[in-house]
Amino acid sequence: MIKAFIHILSIFCCLTMLTSCLHNSFSIKGDLRCVSASRAYLIHVNPVLNTVTIIDSSDIDQGHFSFKGKVNYPLACQIKLGRKTTINLMVENSDISITGSVQLPEEIKIRGSQSEDDFNQLVAAGNIIKQKKNDLWTQLIKPGNKPEEDVILKEKISKIEDSLLIVTQQFVEEHPKSVGAAYYVYYLLLDRQLEIKQLEPIIKLFDESIYGSEYVEYLRDEMTLCDNNLHVGNEAPNFKISKLTGDTLTLDSFRGKFLFINFTASWCPGRERRDRNLRAIYKIRQDTPFTIMSVYLDRNKQLLMDKLKCKKYPWALVSSFQYWESPITKYYDVNSIPYGVLISPDGKILKMNPSMMLLDSILQTYSKSELLKMNNNE
Repeated sequence: MIKAFIHILSIFCCLTMLTSCLHNSFSIKGDLRCVSASRAYLIHVNPVLNTVTIIDSSDIDQGHFSFKGKVNYPLACQIKLGRKTTINLMVENSDISITGSVQLPEEIKIRGSQSEDDFNQLVAAGNIIKQKKNDLWTQLIKPGNKPEEDVILKEKISKIEDSLLIVTQQFVEEHPKSVGAAYYVYYLLLDRQLEIKQLEPIIKLFDESIYGSEYVEYLRDEMTLCDNNLHVGNEAPNFKISKLTGDTLTLDSFRGKFLFINFTASWCPGRERRDRNLRAIYKIRQDTPFTIMSVYLDRNKQLLMDKLKCKKYPWALVSSFQYWESPITKYYDVNSIPYGVLISPDGKILKMNPSMMLLDSILQTYSKSELLKMNNNE
């Protein structure tokens, strides 16, 4: 009897492990009618960076196609079937099925993605609220309303706008680990239905376990940017960014040194002349604890490395390869390049975008004794 129990238990454990392994990757199976295309593509579109990534592709045989892969966090994707047919879905590491007819897009069913279900639930609730708001606006602009009626209608519209926040917040409170809900909040922000300040209390509700999702990451970056008090004398915004060699740097990495953050790009006008000026300042001010960090706004790492391979820099070269959407670029409110920010050894902003001459002049005013005094007062 005991042996039989142990045997059953071992089978159960094997099945559990197998199920767990399956959930470390996704499997998407499509069974659609009226498909004329011969190939299907699973793609991820990032509307912020304006990039398109092909995740997988599949032949289509009588409406049947399949994709396999792995995502770190649930990801909003599209399935492209020829030029005209697009199916939107949240892909997560699970078994997902897609059925229906491409001629009736509203009847296509996606099963197996909880993130997709969460997102659609919030979209449905939002659409109801949006319709109510449109109906009220129709009544408001109707000719012949009495002034007191207009006041009442405007109050109702205001309450309707608040209800979208309330519904979303209640859902996130109940599902703080839902990346589908995070994508919906991200969608509200990009679609300009709500502002970041309005969404801030909701963003703070998401569980730390999904902070790595690109949607939560973007929302938190926008929230940080909105809260920044970027003025001379204030604490410099913290950052986390990778060197081209792979190491990660933060503001604390430069504590005790003057840091000039040089925002640039391989295609930046006057980059080489600016680099020559910075090299000269760096060499002259060797008696002062001073360093530079060049932040490149490039998108393509290989092209950047090719342009820089023949030049040796005595300071850190970093990039997140996110173009203007790099978090550090947002934190320091960079709208054009070249641009620079000088930070003191104790982490405060000394000067925003100084000229090369002014940068050298500021560094010259700080002798070693003054710097030691500053460090001792920390």
